[in-house]
Amino acid sequence: MIFDGKLIFITGGTGYLGRRLIRRLLSGQEGFPEKIIVLCRSENSVRSIPKDEIIQVEMGDLDNISLLRSIIKETNIVMHLAAVKQIPLLESFPEEAIRVNLLSTQNILQAVKEVGVNVESVLGISTDKACKPVNVYGMCKALMERLLCNCKWVGTGVRMFCVRYGNVINSTGSVIPLFLNQIKSGDKVTITNPSMTRFFISSGKAINAIFDSLKRANCGDIFIPHIKSYRLGDISKLLDPGCQVQVTGTRPGEKIHEILVSEEELSRTAISNGYFSIRPFGSEVDNQGLSQEYSSRDNLMSDEEMAALIKEEMHEPVA
Repeated sequence: MIFDGKLIFITGGTGYLGRRLIRRLLSGQEGFPEKIIVLCRSENSVRSIPKDEIIQVEMGDLDNISLLRSIIKETNIVMHLAAVKQIPLLESFPEEAIRVNLLSTQNILQAVKEVGVNVESVLGISTDKACKPVNVYGMCKALMERLLCNCKWVGTGVRMFCVRYGNVINSTGSVIPLFLNQIKSGDKVTITNPSMTRFFISSGKAINAIFDSLKRANCGDIFIPHIKSYRLGDISKLLDPGCQVQVTGTRPGEKIHEILVSEEELSRTAISNGYFSIRPFGSEVDNQGLSQEYSSRDNLMSDEEMAALIKEEMHEPVA
């Protein structure tokens, strides 16, 4: 049981995925932690955290190195989920993307180097937008991957790696809650480009990927679940066949298709039990059949599969 008696530090624990992650940790599915430390930036975010005696709330920011040192010196597992994700907005405010999505990781690693004698694993949550990035968010996440997957950590006793996946269904800022609200209000559903495809994953499967990575990932790995994609223009029809659609045009920083494994990463990508594992630079592996990059353009799910994924997420209880 990977969490039995462990002290876990979670950044971004008050977000959509973070709250569900905490609930799963409290279930004891993979063992019962001794303590879960959650870093919060505001009083309002504290209210979203489940009440439990093993949860320790710390108020503060990832800019506060002294606070990070005090937390990490007693931590065994660091789960770094915190991020700002609104792509068009971050194109206008790149300094905020750098501060939250990149420098926060550097601050965590600095604290681990200085006081993390008990730290066993540090995992960072990445995104398909880090693969061949074209926007500020993706560029920062790509550099976050480089920081965490740097081979110099091999042999230190601290296992650093990333989990990379696509859009979590129904998460804050994602298209499905936006479309549902527009449909409920009787408004037109606004779609930037109906031809766009995106990878989708339920919060349950995203958390499974986190847990499986802690069991199986090597230091320096980028751990990626096999997930499928769906065309944005078809989501509105799936939610309400009679809804009216307004095409608004591609926004700054948006791709038409996303990539989970790039052509350049193929030679370093192993496949095992539903996951891709991208090994660090200099590694050569037998990729066992992945002959081209894993793009959302080529791995579309059926309407029935997407409907089942949405139904699964809508029935997922909120923490």
